[in-house]
Amino acid sequence: MSYLPFYITPEEFEQECFKNKEKIEHSVGSMQWIAKNIEHKNRYDRKLFWSGCVAFSILLIAFVTGFDIEVWTLENELGYGFIPILIIINYIYYFVFALDDRYEYSFSSEGFSYSKQLDQPKIINSIAQKVAYVACVFCVLAVIVIGPMALVGAGGSLLLAFGMTKKQTVYVDHRFSSTEQFLYAQFNRKRNVIALYHRFDMCDYGDTAHTIISRDQTRSRSYVFFNSDDDMAKVLDLLKQNTNIKIEEITDIKGFFDFDYYPKFVLDINVIGEQYPVDEATSRRGEPAPVMSDR
Repeated sequence: MSYLPFYITPEEFEQECFKNKEKIEHSVGSMQWIAKNIEHKNRYDRKLFWSGCVAFSILLIAFVTGFDIEVWTLENELGYGFIPILIIINYIYYFVFALDDRYEYSFSSEGFSYSKQLDQPKIINSIAQKVAYVACVFCVLAVIVIGPMALVGAGGSLLLAFGMTKKQTVYVDHRFSSTEQFLYAQFNRKRNVIALYHRFDMCDYGDTAHTIISRDQTRSRSYVFFNSDDDMAKVLDLLKQNTNIKIEEITDIKGFFDFDYYPKFVLDINVIGEQYPVDEATSRRGEPAPVMSDR
């Protein structure tokens, strides 16, 4: 399983991804699992950031109201405006800032495939839109009942709510590589994660009208997260038995997720990339990839 033919359509690329995933999953010793994590040194960075947003919004409203405790009770008319808006907006903030990434892995002696996307249930998009509409209505009603004071400290939140009324698309990153495309591996026991450096293909539309195809044959690292020490040990053994790549333990978790330990020889591998019209995916089928260039 080497690089795919260069001139193909994104639909053909997806078909090839599916076929190679099936090949990996049905090979001897195949492993499949789902992990939820983030590519940060602190596992809870996103939730901490969300907590900071919540604290800031509360402090901002408290400052504007002169730290009047009575404002936070429903006995006060301002409470009817501030409290529901605060709850709804911070609920939306959670799905914007605090969710983990969801990884689906398949690993075997043939290679590996993974898909990565925000761990957002499909129904959340619809719920978030409805909640955003409700937040907007609350803001308008608060202004009518209480006056402009209701929007002090909540103006930014209202803008965010209006933005959330538009349907959001969830980007999914698909990658697959054969073992012969593996270049190097690092692992960290504290987070149960392997950084696998490898060659892989990318193909997608380069415009919203789907008239231009953006195609790359590239190299990078993919993070492989595990749910247990045993699972990581099995994959490390699989790499040792089926590849000749160097495998190194990195204890510095900060550098692990930065570029401190990114091997230079991987960066030195040239990337092939081109954008071409959709019809050229057929007319140029079978042509070799363009000349390599440093990227």
